[in-house]
This record gives sequence, C-alpha cells and structure tokens, in this order.
Amino acid sequence: MQFDFTLSPDEKDVDALYDGLKAFNDQFCPDLKEQKPAWFVRDNNEEIIAGLYGMQYSNTLFIKYLWVSEAHRHQHLGSQLMNQVEAKAKEIGVTDLFLDTYSFQAPRFYENLGFENVGMYTGFPQKGVNRIFYQKSLQAQA
Repeated sequence: MQFDFTLSPDEKDVDALYDGLKAFNDQFCPDLKEQKPAWFVRDNNEEIIAGLYGMQYSNTLFIKYLWVSEAHRHQHLGSQLMNQVEAKAKEIGVTDLFLDTYSFQAPRFYENLGFENVGMYTGFPQKGVNRIFYQKSLQAQA
C-alpha cells in the first residue's frame, strides 16, 4: 500500500475518486439524474458578460458559478439572469436551488432573491471571510 500526496492531482485520479463515490451513492439514490446546465449572457460582440453554471441532481440544482462582469454589475443583470434560471429550472423539474457564496461576494443579492441562509463556515477560506450556504424552494412560487 502506498500513500501519495500532491497539490496538483491528475484529472483521471480525481475522476477515479468521483466514480467510486458515485458508485457508492447510487445504492441510496439509484435514479439520480445528473446534468450540468449553464446560462450565458453575451453582448453584441458575442462576449460572455454574465452567466451561471450548475449541477442538477434530479429535482435539485446546485449553482456552482454565477458571475457578472464588473462593467455590467448593479444594472439588475444578475437578477434578470436568476429569473431566467428559475423559470427554466422549473421547466426541467427543479424544485430546489442550492448555492454558496463568500461574505465578500453576494449574500445580500441572494437574500433579496428569496434564498434562505442555512449555514456558514466561519473563517473560510481565510480569517475574516465566511462561506455562506443558501437554498430556495421553487415550489412555494408555483
């Protein structure tokens, strides 16, 4: 037996971990449908100025990345994008949204959109910064 440590693991090795974990999880959630939806907002030059990338697991959507370019912030573009995401998410059977953000990013933005703070890591990823976890039910809005 050998223990290896690396700060830059090979993608195939990381995939092996994920595949093993997924095989275990499949015993408990055998019908878990996985998709990776994304929404992009492009300017007239086809450049991405905002977007969202997530992981859909059956009826849930974890929002992994949400970004709006600096030049387009504070113009309600993020809210418009989230409205589009919620509408499409409902169409594809999503009932609940999940995400996390850092205390210096956008906690008020998500709270204003109706997300509920369900937990926090304090001092993560460094002292003075918190990682905040949110969720939102789309069923109540049906």
